[in-house]
Amino acid sequence: MLELDDSLLLKEYVERGSEEAFAALVARHVNKVYSIALRHTRNAHQAEEITQAVFVTLARKSRQLGKRVILSGWLCRTARLSAMTFVRSETRRTRREQEAHLQNLLNESESEVWPQIAPLLDAALAGLSEADHDAVALRFLDGKSMKEVGVALGASEDAVKMRVNRAVEKLRIFFTRRGIVCSAAVLTAAISANAVQAAPIGLAVSVSAAAALSGTAIAATATTTAAKVTALITAQKTLIAGVAVVAVAAGVAIYWIQQLAAAPPVGVDGSLLPQSQPAVLAASPRETLPIALANDSFLGVLSDKKFLVEFDRNTRRTSNSAPAIHIKCLVAPTSNGSADFLKSLTSFVGRGLAASRVGVYAVTDGSPLSGQRIRVTGWMKTSAVGNWAGASLSVTRVNGDSGAWDLMHDRPLHGTKEWQQVEFIVDVPKEPCAITLMPTLYGTGEMWADGFQIDIAPPNTPATDVGRWTIWSQCPADFSIALDPAVTRNGHPALRIAYVSSEPPEKYSFVWWGKHEYDLDTFRKYLGHTVRMSVWAKSEDVMPRAGLDFQPKDLNGKRLKTLRSTDRILGATDWREYSIVCDIPEETKDFQTAVFMYGDGKLWVDTNSFKWEIVGTLPARKQLSPASRHITQPGDLIFASSGNSRASEGVANAIDNNKNTKYLNWDSGRDGNQIGAFSPSGFAVQPAVGPTVVTGMGIQSANDADDRDPDVVILEGSNDRNLTSYESGIWTPITTISNIAAGFTDRFQSQEFLFSNAIPYRNYRWRVEATRIMANRCCMQVAEVWLIASARTNQAGSPAAAELRR
Repeated sequence: MLELDDSLLLKEYVERGSEEAFAALVARHVNKVYSIALRHTRNAHQAEEITQAVFVTLARKSRQLGKRVILSGWLCRTARLSAMTFVRSETRRTRREQEAHLQNLLNESESEVWPQIAPLLDAALAGLSEADHDAVALRFLDGKSMKEVGVALGASEDAVKMRVNRAVEKLRIFFTRRGIVCSAAVLTAAISANAVQAAPIGLAVSVSAAAALSGTAIAATATTTAAKVTALITAQKTLIAGVAVVAVAAGVAIYWIQQLAAAPPVGVDGSLLPQSQPAVLAASPRETLPIALANDSFLGVLSDKKFLVEFDRNTRRTSNSAPAIHIKCLVAPTSNGSADFLKSLTSFVGRGLAASRVGVYAVTDGSPLSGQRIRVTGWMKTSAVGNWAGASLSVTRVNGDSGAWDLMHDRPLHGTKEWQQVEFIVDVPKEPCAITLMPTLYGTGEMWADGFQIDIAPPNTPATDVGRWTIWSQCPADFSIALDPAVTRNGHPALRIAYVSSEPPEKYSFVWWGKHEYDLDTFRKYLGHTVRMSVWAKSEDVMPRAGLDFQPKDLNGKRLKTLRSTDRILGATDWREYSIVCDIPEETKDFQTAVFMYGDGKLWVDTNSFKWEIVGTLPARKQLSPASRHITQPGDLIFASSGNSRASEGVANAIDNNKNTKYLNWDSGRDGNQIGAFSPSGFAVQPAVGPTVVTGMGIQSANDADDRDPDVVILEGSNDRNLTSYESGIWTPITTISNIAAGFTDRFQSQEFLFSNAIPYRNYRWRVEATRIMANRCCMQVAEVWLIASARTNQAGSPAAAELRR
């Protein structure tokens, strides 16, 4: 679509229900809103939720916003208020006392000032008047010129300059009073360069979908959206550029590549692609393998201003090759190793100084790749790469569950290397899924990529994914992992893990060597038990420490249990046995085991001595009613209390007999932007078995955030012949169950509640009146709900049930 300003896009959404217009607004502002939320929460997951809530609020209030509202400023203020309440800002905004030497920062760069002003920036902006705030947001967060700001505010360019300068001076005084002294130029440079970060891959897509479904203007498009989703999943194989993998997983229908990329999409010749180009691009239809992925199909960009991400017309691998994918770091290196990258990290798993090109290939029904072990190859070369470069490959099922993944940490590209082939061997599930490929540069230097293609792997080819023993490290070139014939135990060489960089290790220097075991048959015997993992190891000058990693996880990497005890390895030690103890719950899907080392030193591991032994049994689960007494089943007619759910977390998940999915509704805890105000949520269901006497109810907690657990639930019944919505019909209270949340002491736990009832009902309404009373309450979520009949029922074949199905 044409490049419209915010007011026209908002008008298009309000008057015509344009999903495209709303997606354009989300893509334009999502990074800014996410960055505000992230500064408050310092938690990426919470920041994503707040971002979604802000745009849901925009969708709901879109008709109420006046024509003169500056949307950029409105979103900043709404994001700040939402984030403050969500994370109880009085504890989140606490910062360390400033050291005396920080008083003299007049000559420091914006990169040195930013870490100090970031925790206080939103509070400083909130102290400005609305007009000043809007001017600053447009100038420094949106990057508009003074002339463009003037047009937006209806003021002359000179007047805007005066307003912006006055606002910047107010900000400078705000920070000075808090011990952060810097010039106006350094302050504005720091804000411009750092205040808006790239939102996580796919966030704009999921936000657009959730917000659009919440807006009244979009209600009429629900049927069309569902049809488009169905078409996407059943279509011929397609290459999806950018972050559209989220659309495959979550069922988003409308999205556009130019809105999801961090830079406008360009073709291999350097020209801008048409603005109406959709994000789902049909690959050249091929009935034969291999499947070639064109370079210009990798249109998604994960980057910031520190990188150039382009198609390099001057670099072609062969005379017939297309311009190569090119990523160049624009930050001048200050060291010969990984230090520049490691210093940019905020955690061991942070992204830091990195940039990627993203392409996604959809494996749909009937694809020759379904259920196969595949071989993905490509070509890469590097120049002066200080840390490392490579590509990542991941497989995501259409329901959102993770599959195989390989991040290439064990074969990094470092320094300067000519074109060489990279290879991935992974398994593709039989159900529809998406294969994501991300050529990535971590740190300084530059890299090129070309010629990716997918084929069936030869028989018995070993997989390269994390189901094998492999390494993971933010700085893999700093470590060496190999068998050491000079150090043996029981007659065989030990595995040596060593820090080999010539530079002293930085704060986040670490290496992990282990595997993710997904084969249930391999670890089934350990389920439901307390398990001790042990291995023999010796060390030399390990500092600060090394140790063992042993975690039970679900398919999406969520840790299900914390460790009970573990041994630490540090300094110099002779051979000895180290161990770690952990509970392994029945729902474990990923049996993760590893050894790790932080910082400097050497660690030898006798890999033949790895041992897992059962040392205890977990308490038996409470016996629940047999499934034969459950009257709710997948496929029953069901209506949510509202559409305020993510596409992948809709109401059908509440009765799909799959604990790894969940029904999440933002109404319980959210009402517009009034975070904390409660709106009941739940669902109405018409069981296919027909009118039945229900005397019990079961609930299973979902995978995360226990503050979302239902606490007070009202169950109602109705005998209306047609159930058309959550509100339809006349409902009679059956029972109220309280203090439910106290019974959920862990995730995926199940509880059942019995009550007296003698009346058969055709329809039932499950209504959550309260969630667990905790800070940061945002919504209601549940993995499973089931209703229990007083006795085994054969009513599915009854005349009443048959009548319901007609």
